Amino acid sequence: MLKVEDGYRGYQIRWKGAFLAAFLRALAFLDTIIGKTCPPRSIETDDLRGSSPESAMLAVLLIPNGPAQMLFTGAVDIFQVFDFVPPASYAIGQRGKVKHRSPMMKLIPLFFVLILVAEVAAQNREPNLPAAPNVQLNDDDQRAFPEPPAKFDQLEEGLSRGKSEMIEYDSASVGTRRKMLVHTPPGYSTEKKYPVLYLLHGIGGDETEWERFAKPGQLLDKLIAQGKAEPMIIVMPNGRAQKNDRAQGNVFAAAPAFAKFEADLLQDVIPYIEKNYSTRTDREGRAIAGLSMGGGQSLNFGLGHLDQFAWVGGFSSAPNTKKPKELLPEPSEAEKLKLLWISCGTRDGLFRISQGLHGYLKEQEVPHIWHVTDGGHDPPEWKQAVYYFLQNVFQEAPQANAADERGVSN
Repeated sequence: MLKVEDGYRGYQIRWKGAFLAAFLRALAFLDTIIGKTCPPRSIETDDLRGSSPESAMLAVLLIPNGPAQMLFTGAVDIFQVFDFVPPASYAIGQRGKVKHRSPMMKLIPLFFVLILVAEVAAQNREPNLPAAPNVQLNDDDQRAFPEPPAKFDQLEEGLSRGKSEMIEYDSASVGTRRKMLVHTPPGYSTEKKYPVLYLLHGIGGDETEWERFAKPGQLLDKLIAQGKAEPMIIVMPNGRAQKNDRAQGNVFAAAPAFAKFEADLLQDVIPYIEKNYSTRTDREGRAIAGLSMGGGQSLNFGLGHLDQFAWVGGFSSAPNTKKPKELLPEPSEAEKLKLLWISCGTRDGLFRISQGLHGYLKEQEVPHIWHVTDGGHDPPEWKQAVYYFLQNVFQEAPQANAADERGVSN
């Protein structure tokens, strides 16, 4: 199997799917060579009448941007899967009428399903990093917060809901029109000025990743109803600042675009939000946090622009995070911060990055929250992190002040 850097399992699966697609193509070619063993029956490519729901679903889902299309483009324009009844066999061919039907093609559904599973598993996945080798835990490498309560991520009946909408903005720094997901809290009104949390995704994601992994808007709505979070606007932009900002191909090759997002954030994203939404415009009304690559961005941009942000959080921060002394060459500058949050799981292969930053901050006596779980580099870790971060950001007295009781560095 092809070697994929950093244990990126999703792309290993994608390549497996590609090999399956190649086998499928060879099978179809072989079938053409040996001739048809069943009478052909023509089917129009746009006619799904009479097909089962499963076949219609596969016909739709296997078409766009999948590994099957990757190898079949130019040879076979579109897959068609009809009549999921064994005696009927299966059809595959080019746009128009399809006549390739034989018992050999009865193997097709198995490969379709395998390819579909591979594609879904590979789509927009964060790197599945190996467990941290030989982690040396210190006495203070412990939870600052308990496990979230049961059903913490489920909305209750009758709970007021905020509004999430995908918006587009013109990015002068990137030179194209870009997207970001914006969540406004329940009861949003232009009569009030709201603080804004800019929440950044990882290297395998985009502006939809946080919504898919953790539904932060839903978490916020419930916390507001419980009186545990300040009403705020959550902005989830695309941190890959390049014209093709989709998480496609070798996502690691787009790493430089994550650094370039600094200009897009400061010059385009924030000005757009503050012009089109009712927001506070002072530094204490802005927070930035993110997961993995977005965690590194948040620490780099937030600590690099203390005139813009007073609340900064890094969840499972990636190797793009600057060295501690580069992040805060003058530790006394951190006094401007209302909250500095660092969290990571001990089963995360990147644990040493967050642990090293915590060690530096502790040595320099910089107040911060250090939240360590037994989690990995995965969505459950980030969901619980943002759940607690939302309860601390924009608060008059963040829970970081309860150091003695919660194991928080302060």
